[in-house]
Amino acid sequence: KDGKGKDGYEGKGYGYDGKGYDGKGHGGKGKEGGFFPNPAGGTTSDVQQDWSWFGGWGATSAPKVSLWRYCPSDGRHLDIRSEPNIDGARSLNCLGAGDVFCVRQEKQGAQGVLYLELADGRGWVFDHKPGFGRMCERFSADEDDGPGSYAITYDKLEVTRARSGSEIVGKLAAGSVVLVLEVSNTPDQQKVRARLESPAGWITLVDCSNNIRYAVKSRKPARSERNACTVWG
Repeated sequence: KDGKGKDGYEGKGYGYDGKGYDGKGHGGKGKEGGFFPNPAGGTTSDVQQDWSWFGGWGATSAPKVSLWRYCPSDGRHLDIRSEPNIDGARSLNCLGAGDVFCVRQEKQGAQGVLYLELADGRGWVFDHKPGFGRMCERFSADEDDGPGSYAITYDKLEVTRARSGSEIVGKLAAGSVVLVLEVSNTPDQQKVRARLESPAGWITLVDCSNNIRYAVKSRKPARSERNACTVWG
């Protein structure tokens, strides 16, 4: 239901434990809205994926982010650049064929090349290479979240001991594939959280406050760590 925050902006106020949020996502108490289920235990694959609980969030305050997939025709790895330049300095990081990654900035370059800045700060890649062909394509995470294998899209993703706790027990490298046992929506934190088999703990799948997706469903079997990335000359 509609509610008005202290800053005077009207928006949809979605209730969570009796609290409403205004359209900008700041503090205002709106009329009580619909409670989004958040089971205390068990798997939550049967919980409807209803994103209306963060309603007005994103449209006015969240940065534009997007998902991309590295899809080379030759299957080779791609060195991530330190700058938006195909011939620029190469970082110590790279993408493997099929890797999905989150982009926070798209920058048009010479010869129609679109440069993509990775949201986790690893550097830049590009959508195609003149004379070579396509390198990356846009990716859409269409499947509802639920138990199963997930590929990490954000480097050094924090694993916490508890669902809503802050104690970090480890970090996952981008490209790692993990097994999710349970998914839990947390409207108060504006996040979709997932409990892992190994390492034991919780990760964020989606942060709705900034539209970043940290992991996507994968058909690959879960493994504790990915193979070392080969650096091509």
